[in-house]
Amino acid sequence: MRRVFLAALLTACGHAAVAPTAPRLDGPIADRSTPDADFRGKPPEGAALGVPSANIEERRLKNGIRVLFVERHDAPILSVNIVSDRGGDQADAGIPEFWRRATMVASEKYKYWEVNELMNGLGAAWSAHVTPDSTEVRVTVLSKLLEPTMDLVSDLIEHPSFPPSRVTLARQRMRAGLESSYATAEGQLLLAIHRALYPAGHRYHDGLVPPESIDKVTPEILEAYQHFAFTPEHMTLAVAGDTTLAVLLPILESAFGTHTGPKVGPQAPVAPPPEPEPNPRFIVMDQPSGSQAHVAAVWLGAPTTIDDRFPYLLALEALENETFVRLRVKLGITYGAQLFGEVGRSRRPIGVASAVELDRAVDAAKALVEITDRLATAPLSAEDLDDGKTALIGAATYFDSISSTASSLAGFAVYGRPLDYPKLRAAAVRACEAEAVRNAAERWLNPSRMRIIIVGDAARIVPGLQKLSLGKVLRSPPFKL
Repeated sequence: MRRVFLAALLTACGHAAVAPTAPRLDGPIADRSTPDADFRGKPPEGAALGVPSANIEERRLKNGIRVLFVERHDAPILSVNIVSDRGGDQADAGIPEFWRRATMVASEKYKYWEVNELMNGLGAAWSAHVTPDSTEVRVTVLSKLLEPTMDLVSDLIEHPSFPPSRVTLARQRMRAGLESSYATAEGQLLLAIHRALYPAGHRYHDGLVPPESIDKVTPEILEAYQHFAFTPEHMTLAVAGDTTLAVLLPILESAFGTHTGPKVGPQAPVAPPPEPEPNPRFIVMDQPSGSQAHVAAVWLGAPTTIDDRFPYLLALEALENETFVRLRVKLGITYGAQLFGEVGRSRRPIGVASAVELDRAVDAAKALVEITDRLATAPLSAEDLDDGKTALIGAATYFDSISSTASSLAGFAVYGRPLDYPKLRAAAVRACEAEAVRNAAERWLNPSRMRIIIVGDAARIVPGLQKLSLGKVLRSPPFKL
Protein backbone atom coordinates (compact mmCIF):
# COMPACT_ATOMS: atom_id res chain seq x y z
CA MET A 1 0.00 0.00 0.00
CA ARG A 2 1.54 3.37 0.92
CA ARG A 3 4.51 2.24 2.96
CA VAL A 4 7.89 1.45 1.46
CA PHE A 5 9.57 -1.70 2.65
CA LEU A 6 13.13 -2.90 2.21
CA ALA A 7 13.41 -6.50 1.08
CA ALA A 8 16.38 -8.54 2.26
CA LEU A 9 17.95 -11.01 -0.18
CA LEU A 10 18.99 -14.12 1.72
CA THR A 11 21.45 -16.49 0.14
CA ALA A 12 23.15 -19.58 1.57
CA CYS A 13 26.64 -20.68 0.61
CA GLY A 14 27.80 -24.27 0.88
CA HIS A 15 31.43 -25.35 1.38
CA ALA A 16 32.93 -27.64 -1.25
CA ALA A 17 35.18 -30.47 -0.14
CA VAL A 18 38.23 -29.19 -2.06
CA ALA A 19 37.66 -25.59 -3.11
CA PRO A 20 34.87 -23.08 -2.68
CA THR A 21 32.42 -22.82 -5.53
CA ALA A 22 30.01 -20.08 -6.46
CA PRO A 23 26.58 -20.49 -4.87
CA ARG A 24 23.87 -21.70 -7.22
CA LEU A 25 21.29 -19.09 -8.03
CA ASP A 26 19.26 -21.04 -10.53
CA GLY A 27 18.40 -24.19 -8.63
CA PRO A 28 15.11 -25.18 -7.02
CA ILE A 29 14.04 -23.45 -3.82
CA ALA A 30 15.04 -26.42 -1.68
CA ASP A 31 18.65 -26.00 -2.79
CA ARG A 32 18.76 -22.44 -1.51
CA SER A 33 17.07 -22.85 1.87
CA THR A 34 18.74 -21.21 4.84
CA PRO A 35 19.92 -23.22 7.87
CA ASP A 36 17.04 -21.86 9.94
CA ALA A 37 14.38 -22.48 7.28
CA ASP A 38 12.39 -24.81 9.54
CA PHE A 39 12.29 -22.19 12.27
CA ARG A 40 11.32 -19.42 9.85
CA GLY A 41 8.56 -21.58 8.46
CA LYS A 42 6.78 -21.80 11.79
CA PRO A 43 4.09 -19.20 12.36
CA PRO A 44 4.77 -17.00 15.39
CA GLU A 45 2.67 -17.51 18.48
CA GLY A 46 -0.72 -15.97 17.97
CA ALA A 47 -0.25 -15.70 14.20
CA ALA A 48 -3.40 -17.70 13.48
CA LEU A 49 -5.37 -14.84 14.99
CA GLY A 50 -3.07 -12.13 13.69
CA VAL A 51 -2.61 -10.98 17.28
CA PRO A 52 0.76 -10.74 19.06
CA SER A 53 0.86 -12.26 22.50
CA ALA A 54 3.17 -12.43 25.51
CA ASN A 55 3.06 -13.77 29.04
CA ILE A 56 3.03 -10.54 31.05
CA GLU A 57 3.79 -10.74 34.78
CA GLU A 58 2.60 -7.93 37.05
CA ARG A 59 3.90 -7.10 40.53
CA ARG A 60 4.31 -4.13 42.88
CA LEU A 61 7.35 -3.02 44.85
CA LYS A 62 6.86 -2.26 48.52
CA ASN A 63 6.53 1.46 47.83
CA GLY A 64 3.82 0.86 45.22
CA ILE A 65 5.85 1.14 42.01
CA ARG A 66 4.27 -1.13 39.42
CA VAL A 67 6.38 -3.76 37.64
CA LEU A 68 5.42 -5.30 34.28
CA PHE A 69 7.68 -8.05 33.00
CA VAL A 70 7.97 -10.34 29.98
CA GLU A 71 10.58 -13.08 30.13
CA ARG A 72 12.25 -13.83 26.80
CA HIS A 73 15.61 -15.34 26.04
CA ASP A 74 16.25 -14.50 22.38
CA ALA A 75 19.25 -12.34 23.39
CA PRO A 76 21.25 -11.97 26.64
CA ILE A 77 19.96 -8.45 27.27
CA LEU A 78 17.27 -6.63 29.18
CA SER A 79 15.30 -3.54 28.28
CA VAL A 80 14.02 -1.54 31.25
CA ASN A 81 11.68 1.38 30.68
CA ILE A 82 11.15 3.56 33.73
CA VAL A 83 7.99 5.41 32.78
CA SER A 84 5.66 7.90 34.43
CA ASP A 85 2.12 8.61 33.31
CA ARG A 86 2.74 12.31 33.93
CA GLY A 87 4.18 14.01 30.87
CA GLY A 88 5.11 17.26 29.25
CA ASP A 89 1.61 18.70 29.46
CA GLN A 90 2.09 19.06 33.22
CA ALA A 91 4.87 21.64 32.85
CA ASP A 92 5.37 24.96 31.15
CA ALA A 93 6.36 24.78 27.50
CA GLY A 94 10.08 24.22 27.02
CA ILE A 95 10.78 22.51 30.35
CA PRO A 96 10.07 18.91 29.24
CA GLU A 97 12.27 19.17 26.13
CA PHE A 98 15.02 20.81 28.20
CA TRP A 99 14.76 18.01 30.77
CA ARG A 100 15.08 15.38 28.03
CA ARG A 101 18.36 16.89 26.92
CA ALA A 102 19.84 17.49 30.38
CA THR A 103 18.76 14.54 32.55
CA MET A 104 20.59 11.40 33.62
CA VAL A 105 24.03 13.01 33.50
CA ALA A 106 24.77 13.44 37.20
CA SER A 107 23.41 12.87 40.70
CA GLU A 108 24.17 14.06 44.18
CA LYS A 109 26.58 11.11 44.44
CA TYR A 110 28.18 11.06 40.98
CA LYS A 111 29.68 13.83 38.86
CA TYR A 112 28.75 13.84 35.19
CA TRP A 113 32.11 12.46 34.05
CA GLU A 114 31.78 9.63 36.58
CA VAL A 115 28.32 8.76 35.28
CA ASN A 116 29.68 8.66 31.75
CA GLU A 117 32.49 6.32 32.76
CA LEU A 118 30.15 4.06 34.74
CA MET A 119 27.66 3.77 31.88
CA ASN A 120 30.42 3.01 29.41
CA GLY A 121 31.88 0.43 31.76
CA LEU A 122 28.52 -1.30 32.06
CA GLY A 123 27.94 -1.14 28.31
CA ALA A 124 24.51 0.29 29.03
CA ALA A 125 22.59 2.30 26.49
CA TRP A 126 20.04 4.79 27.78
CA SER A 127 17.79 7.54 26.49
CA ALA A 128 15.22 9.95 27.90
CA HIS A 129 11.86 10.62 26.26
CA VAL A 130 8.96 12.99 26.88
CA THR A 131 5.54 13.01 25.28
CA PRO A 132 2.65 15.22 26.35
CA ASP A 133 1.36 12.21 28.34
CA SER A 134 4.51 10.51 29.67
CA THR A 135 8.05 10.91 30.94
CA GLU A 136 10.39 7.98 30.39
CA VAL A 137 13.94 6.71 30.74
CA ARG A 138 14.85 3.65 28.67
CA VAL A 139 17.83 1.45 29.48
CA THR A 140 19.24 -1.55 27.66
CA VAL A 141 22.00 -3.64 29.23
CA LEU A 142 23.41 -7.15 29.37
CA SER A 143 21.24 -9.17 31.72
CA LYS A 144 24.22 -10.16 33.86
CA LEU A 145 24.92 -6.46 34.53
CA LEU A 146 21.37 -5.49 35.47
CA GLU A 147 21.98 -5.04 39.19
CA PRO A 148 24.78 -2.42 39.06
CA THR A 149 22.99 -0.68 36.18
CA MET A 150 19.74 -0.37 38.11
CA ASP A 151 21.62 0.89 41.18
CA LEU A 152 23.11 3.68 39.06
CA VAL A 153 19.90 4.52 37.20
CA SER A 154 17.79 4.65 40.36
CA ASP A 155 20.30 7.04 41.93
CA LEU A 156 20.14 9.31 38.88
CA ILE A 157 16.34 9.32 38.99
CA GLU A 158 15.84 9.76 42.73
CA HIS A 159 18.75 12.13 43.43
CA PRO A 160 19.25 14.05 40.17
CA SER A 161 21.73 16.82 39.68
CA PHE A 162 21.80 19.21 36.77
CA PRO A 163 25.27 20.79 36.65
CA PRO A 164 25.22 24.36 35.34
CA SER A 165 27.69 23.46 32.60
CA ARG A 166 25.43 20.71 31.29
CA VAL A 167 22.39 22.98 31.49
CA THR A 168 24.28 25.59 29.48
CA LEU A 169 25.20 22.97 26.89
CA ALA A 170 21.56 21.82 26.64
CA ARG A 171 20.46 25.45 26.24
CA GLN A 172 22.95 25.99 23.41
CA ARG A 173 21.82 22.84 21.62
CA MET A 174 18.17 23.79 21.96
CA ARG A 175 18.84 27.21 20.44
CA ALA A 176 20.76 25.61 17.57
CA GLY A 177 17.93 23.12 17.03
CA LEU A 178 15.37 25.91 16.92
CA GLU A 179 17.40 27.88 14.39
CA SER A 180 17.64 24.79 12.22
CA SER A 181 13.91 24.05 12.48
CA TYR A 182 12.86 27.57 11.58
CA ALA A 183 15.08 27.38 8.48
CA THR A 184 13.48 24.22 7.08
CA ALA A 185 10.23 23.61 5.23
CA GLU A 186 9.35 20.89 7.75
CA GLY A 187 9.82 23.29 10.65
CA GLN A 188 7.73 25.98 8.97
CA LEU A 189 5.02 23.40 8.31
CA LEU A 190 4.95 22.36 11.97
CA LEU A 191 4.74 25.96 13.15
CA ALA A 192 1.95 26.72 10.68
CA ILE A 193 -0.06 23.66 11.72
CA HIS A 194 -0.02 24.56 15.40
CA ARG A 195 -0.75 28.23 14.87
CA ALA A 196 -3.62 27.43 12.53
CA LEU A 197 -5.28 25.07 15.01
CA TYR A 198 -4.56 26.70 18.39
CA PRO A 199 -5.11 30.33 19.43
CA ALA A 200 -2.38 32.44 20.98
CA GLY A 201 -1.87 31.50 24.61
CA HIS A 202 -2.88 27.86 24.17
CA ARG A 203 -0.42 25.21 25.38
CA TYR A 204 0.05 23.87 21.84
CA HIS A 205 0.12 27.17 19.95
CA ASP A 206 3.87 27.32 19.39
CA GLY A 207 4.52 23.89 17.91
CA LEU A 208 8.23 24.22 18.68
CA VAL A 209 9.83 25.19 22.00
CA PRO A 210 9.08 28.89 22.59
CA PRO A 211 12.43 30.69 22.25
CA GLU A 212 11.80 32.83 25.33
CA SER A 213 11.35 29.73 27.51
CA ILE A 214 14.89 28.46 26.93
CA ASP A 215 16.59 31.12 29.05
CA LYS A 216 14.12 30.71 31.92
CA VAL A 217 14.94 27.07 32.72
CA THR A 218 17.18 26.51 35.75
CA PRO A 219 18.62 23.38 37.38
CA GLU A 220 16.07 23.75 40.18
CA ILE A 221 13.18 23.72 37.68
CA LEU A 222 14.54 20.59 36.02
CA GLU A 223 14.92 18.82 39.36
CA ALA A 224 11.34 19.73 40.27
CA TYR A 225 10.04 18.38 36.95
CA GLN A 226 11.81 15.06 37.51
CA HIS A 227 10.62 14.71 41.12
CA PHE A 228 7.00 15.42 40.21
CA ALA A 229 7.11 13.02 37.24
CA PHE A 230 8.78 10.05 38.90
CA THR A 231 6.63 9.45 41.96
CA PRO A 232 5.86 5.84 42.99
CA GLU A 233 2.11 6.14 42.38
CA HIS A 234 2.71 7.24 38.79
CA MET A 235 5.76 5.06 37.95
CA THR A 236 5.98 1.73 36.18
CA LEU A 237 9.07 -0.38 35.58
CA ALA A 238 8.44 -2.09 32.24
CA VAL A 239 11.00 -4.85 31.76
CA ALA A 240 11.59 -7.41 29.02
CA GLY A 241 14.42 -9.80 28.37
CA ASP A 242 16.77 -12.47 29.55
CA THR A 243 16.05 -13.07 33.22
CA THR A 244 13.37 -14.51 35.47
CA LEU A 245 10.91 -12.79 37.76
CA ALA A 246 12.57 -14.42 40.76
CA VAL A 247 15.89 -12.82 39.84
CA LEU A 248 14.45 -9.52 38.68
CA LEU A 249 12.24 -8.50 41.60
CA PRO A 250 14.93 -8.40 44.33
CA ILE A 251 17.13 -6.26 42.07
CA LEU A 252 14.33 -3.79 41.39
CA GLU A 253 13.27 -3.76 45.05
CA SER A 254 16.83 -2.97 46.11
CA ALA A 255 17.21 -0.21 43.52
CA PHE A 256 13.75 1.43 43.54
CA GLY A 257 11.95 0.07 46.62
CA THR A 258 12.77 3.06 48.84
CA HIS A 259 12.07 5.68 46.15
CA THR A 260 9.69 8.41 47.26
CA GLY A 261 8.16 11.48 45.72
CA PRO A 262 5.60 14.21 46.21
CA LYS A 263 1.92 13.38 46.19
CA VAL A 264 0.42 14.48 42.90
CA GLY A 265 -2.86 13.76 41.23
CA PRO A 266 -3.54 12.20 37.84
CA GLN A 267 -2.58 14.13 34.75
CA ALA A 268 -5.36 16.29 33.38
CA PRO A 269 -5.74 16.78 29.63
CA VAL A 270 -5.07 20.17 28.12
CA ALA A 271 -8.26 22.15 27.52
CA PRO A 272 -9.26 21.80 23.86
CA PRO A 273 -9.30 24.93 21.68
CA PRO A 274 -12.41 26.02 19.79
CA GLU A 275 -13.07 24.16 16.56
CA PRO A 276 -11.41 25.97 13.64
CA GLU A 277 -13.56 28.19 11.48
CA PRO A 278 -14.16 27.00 7.88
CA ASN A 279 -11.86 29.72 6.49
CA PRO A 280 -9.12 30.25 5.61
CA ARG A 281 -9.16 26.73 4.23
CA PHE A 282 -5.74 27.03 2.58
CA ILE A 283 -2.66 28.53 4.22
CA VAL A 284 0.43 28.99 2.06
CA MET A 285 3.72 29.63 3.84
CA ASP A 286 5.93 31.43 1.37
CA GLN A 287 9.27 29.72 0.79
CA PRO A 288 10.45 30.69 -2.70
CA SER A 289 13.54 28.48 -2.81
CA GLY A 290 13.31 24.79 -3.65
CA SER A 291 11.66 22.62 -6.27
CA GLN A 292 9.15 21.00 -3.90
CA ALA A 293 6.15 22.00 -1.85
CA HIS A 294 5.20 20.41 1.45
CA VAL A 295 1.45 19.86 1.61
CA ALA A 296 -0.53 18.77 4.68
CA ALA A 297 -4.20 18.31 5.52
CA VAL A 298 -4.64 18.80 9.27
CA TRP A 299 -7.32 18.63 11.94
CA LEU A 300 -7.64 18.79 15.70
CA GLY A 301 -7.13 15.14 16.56
CA ALA A 302 -9.44 13.13 18.79
CA PRO A 303 -8.38 12.12 22.33
CA THR A 304 -7.98 8.50 23.43
CA THR A 305 -11.21 8.61 25.41
CA ILE A 306 -13.59 8.83 22.43
CA ASP A 307 -16.17 6.08 22.03
CA ASP A 308 -15.40 5.61 18.32
CA ARG A 309 -11.64 5.27 18.71
CA PHE A 310 -11.19 2.26 16.44
CA PRO A 311 -13.40 3.47 13.58
CA TYR A 312 -11.43 6.73 13.87
CA LEU A 313 -8.11 4.87 13.55
CA LEU A 314 -9.45 3.06 10.50
CA ALA A 315 -10.53 6.38 9.00
CA LEU A 316 -6.98 7.67 9.49
CA GLU A 317 -5.62 4.50 7.89
CA ALA A 318 -7.90 5.06 4.89
CA LEU A 319 -6.86 8.73 4.69
CA GLU A 320 -3.18 7.81 4.50
CA ASN A 321 -3.72 5.00 2.02
CA GLU A 322 -5.95 7.00 -0.31
CA THR A 323 -3.58 9.97 -0.22
CA PHE A 324 -0.69 7.72 -1.20
CA VAL A 325 -2.64 6.08 -4.00
CA ARG A 326 -3.87 9.38 -5.41
CA LEU A 327 -0.62 11.36 -5.17
CA ARG A 328 1.92 8.60 -5.84
CA VAL A 329 0.19 6.01 -7.98
CA LYS A 330 -2.33 8.03 -9.98
CA LEU A 331 -0.75 11.49 -10.20
CA GLY A 332 2.90 10.51 -9.82
CA ILE A 333 3.84 13.74 -8.03
CA THR A 334 5.39 12.39 -4.82
CA TYR A 335 7.34 9.50 -3.38
CA GLY A 336 4.97 8.94 -0.50
CA ALA A 337 2.44 10.25 2.01
CA GLN A 338 2.52 9.84 5.75
CA LEU A 339 0.19 10.25 8.69
CA PHE A 340 1.49 12.40 11.52
CA GLY A 341 0.34 13.15 15.02
CA GLU A 342 -0.53 11.14 18.09
CA VAL A 343 -3.78 10.03 19.70
CA GLY A 344 -3.32 11.01 23.33
CA ARG A 345 -5.21 12.44 26.28
CA SER A 346 -5.56 15.86 24.66
CA ARG A 347 -6.61 17.06 21.23
CA ARG A 348 -3.35 17.30 19.34
CA PRO A 349 -2.80 17.83 15.60
CA ILE A 350 -3.46 14.90 13.29
CA GLY A 351 -3.22 14.75 9.53
CA VAL A 352 -1.47 13.53 6.43
CA ALA A 353 1.46 15.19 4.68
CA SER A 354 3.47 14.79 1.50
CA ALA A 355 6.32 16.52 -0.32
CA VAL A 356 5.24 17.04 -3.94
CA GLU A 357 6.51 18.66 -7.12
CA LEU A 358 6.16 22.42 -6.70
CA ASP A 359 4.05 22.93 -9.82
CA ARG A 360 1.67 20.17 -8.73
CA ALA A 361 0.99 21.50 -5.22
CA VAL A 362 -2.45 22.74 -6.27
CA ASP A 363 -3.28 19.28 -7.68
CA ALA A 364 -2.26 17.76 -4.34
CA ALA A 365 -4.44 20.21 -2.41
CA LYS A 366 -7.43 19.52 -4.65
CA ALA A 367 -6.92 15.77 -4.24
CA LEU A 368 -6.87 16.10 -0.44
CA VAL A 369 -10.18 17.96 -0.50
CA GLU A 370 -11.74 15.26 -2.68
CA ILE A 371 -10.35 12.43 -0.52
CA THR A 372 -11.67 13.88 2.73
CA ASP A 373 -15.04 14.69 1.16
CA ARG A 374 -15.38 11.08 0.04
CA LEU A 375 -14.31 9.60 3.39
CA ALA A 376 -16.93 11.71 5.19
CA THR A 377 -19.79 10.92 2.79
CA ALA A 378 -19.26 7.43 1.33
CA PRO A 379 -18.54 4.22 3.28
CA LEU A 380 -15.38 2.32 2.43
CA SER A 381 -15.72 -0.63 0.09
CA ALA A 382 -15.54 -4.08 1.67
CA GLU A 383 -12.08 -4.58 0.15
CA ASP A 384 -10.73 -1.22 1.38
CA LEU A 385 -12.17 -1.82 4.85
CA ASP A 386 -10.59 -5.27 5.05
CA ASP A 387 -7.25 -3.90 3.84
CA GLY A 388 -7.41 -1.17 6.45
CA LYS A 389 -8.12 -3.62 9.24
CA THR A 390 -5.26 -5.87 8.15
CA ALA A 391 -2.86 -2.94 7.98
CA LEU A 392 -3.94 -1.47 11.31
CA ILE A 393 -3.66 -4.77 13.16
CA GLY A 394 -0.41 -5.74 11.42
CA ALA A 395 1.26 -2.39 12.09
CA ALA A 396 1.08 -2.91 15.86
CA THR A 397 4.47 -4.46 16.63
CA TYR A 398 3.93 -4.99 20.35
CA PHE A 399 6.29 -7.87 21.05
CA ASP A 400 8.50 -8.26 17.96
CA SER A 401 11.71 -7.49 19.90
CA ILE A 402 12.91 -7.11 23.47
CA SER A 403 12.93 -3.31 23.26
CA SER A 404 9.49 -3.06 21.62
CA THR A 405 8.10 -5.39 24.28
CA ALA A 406 9.31 -3.09 27.06
CA SER A 407 7.96 -0.06 25.18
CA SER A 408 4.58 -1.73 24.74
CA LEU A 409 4.36 -2.51 28.45
CA ALA A 410 5.18 1.13 29.18
CA GLY A 411 2.42 2.25 26.83
CA PHE A 412 -0.10 0.00 28.53
CA ALA A 413 0.84 1.60 31.86
CA VAL A 414 0.66 5.20 30.64
CA TYR A 415 -2.83 4.87 29.21
CA GLY A 416 -4.23 2.39 31.75
CA ARG A 417 -4.73 -0.34 29.18
CA PRO A 418 -5.41 -3.96 30.13
CA LEU A 419 -2.56 -6.38 29.68
CA ASP A 420 -4.45 -8.25 26.95
CA TYR A 421 -4.89 -4.99 25.04
CA PRO A 422 -3.41 -6.32 21.74
CA LYS A 423 -6.08 -9.02 21.63
CA LEU A 424 -8.87 -6.63 22.61
CA ARG A 425 -7.68 -4.02 20.10
CA ALA A 426 -7.56 -6.51 17.25
CA ALA A 427 -11.07 -7.76 18.06
CA ALA A 428 -12.40 -4.21 18.22
CA VAL A 429 -10.81 -3.31 14.89
CA ARG A 430 -12.22 -6.42 13.22
CA ALA A 431 -15.70 -5.59 14.51
CA CYS A 432 -15.76 -2.12 12.90
CA GLU A 433 -18.25 -1.64 10.08
CA ALA A 434 -17.87 0.64 7.08
CA GLU A 435 -20.62 3.01 8.19
CA ALA A 436 -18.97 3.44 11.59
CA VAL A 437 -15.72 4.40 9.87
CA ARG A 438 -17.58 6.92 7.70
CA ASN A 439 -19.28 8.38 10.78
CA ALA A 440 -15.90 8.73 12.50
CA ALA A 441 -14.46 10.45 9.42
CA GLU A 442 -17.42 12.82 9.31
CA ARG A 443 -17.04 13.57 13.01
CA TRP A 444 -13.27 13.94 13.33
CA LEU A 445 -11.94 14.46 9.78
CA ASN A 446 -14.72 16.71 8.59
CA PRO A 447 -13.71 18.71 5.50
CA SER A 448 -15.27 21.87 6.93
CA ARG A 449 -12.79 21.81 9.84
CA MET A 450 -9.76 20.85 7.77
CA ARG A 451 -6.82 23.12 7.08
CA ILE A 452 -4.60 22.50 4.06
CA ILE A 453 -1.21 24.01 4.72
CA ILE A 454 1.39 24.33 1.97
CA VAL A 455 5.01 25.42 2.33
CA GLY A 456 6.47 26.53 -1.00
CA ASP A 457 6.75 29.34 -3.49
CA ALA A 458 3.53 31.25 -2.85
CA ALA A 459 3.70 33.13 -6.15
CA ARG A 460 3.42 29.84 -8.03
CA ILE A 461 0.85 28.24 -5.70
CA VAL A 462 -1.68 30.86 -4.58
CA PRO A 463 -3.15 31.74 -8.01
CA GLY A 464 -3.95 28.09 -8.72
CA LEU A 465 -5.60 27.62 -5.33
CA GLN A 466 -7.74 30.69 -5.86
CA LYS A 467 -8.93 29.32 -9.20
CA LEU A 468 -10.20 26.18 -7.45
CA SER A 469 -12.77 28.27 -5.54
CA LEU A 470 -12.73 25.73 -2.71
CA GLY A 471 -12.18 28.19 0.11
CA LYS A 472 -10.29 31.25 1.22
CA VAL A 473 -6.53 31.26 0.64
CA LEU A 474 -4.21 32.93 3.15
CA ARG A 475 -0.67 33.77 2.08
CA SER A 476 1.78 34.08 4.96
CA PRO A 477 5.47 35.02 5.21
CA PRO A 478 7.75 32.49 6.88
CA PHE A 479 7.95 32.50 10.66
CA LYS A 480 11.01 34.17 12.12
CA LEU A 481 12.86 33.10 15.23
